[in-house]
Amino acid sequence: MGTNNTFPDFGHSAAELSAFAISLDVFIISLKNGKIVRFIPKDANQFRVWLRKSGIRDVNSNESTTQLHKEQG
Repeated sequence: MGTNNTFPDFGHSAAELSAFAISLDVFIISLKNGKIVRFIPKDANQFRVWLRKSGIRDVNSNESTTQLHKEQG
């Protein structure tokens, strides 16, 4: 996980996050406790970079889809 555990104006640390999806500049984020939160950052690209550097799974990426198919057999 990245060294910066928080993102400005976002109320959760990277350690709390499980996965994310993005639609238009709205991020839908799955927390490890099972809750879903929505966040519209001032800079969507920087937030996405922070999520990826923090090791948070992007459910829209081809890598996530490929891994899911591998796990399902």
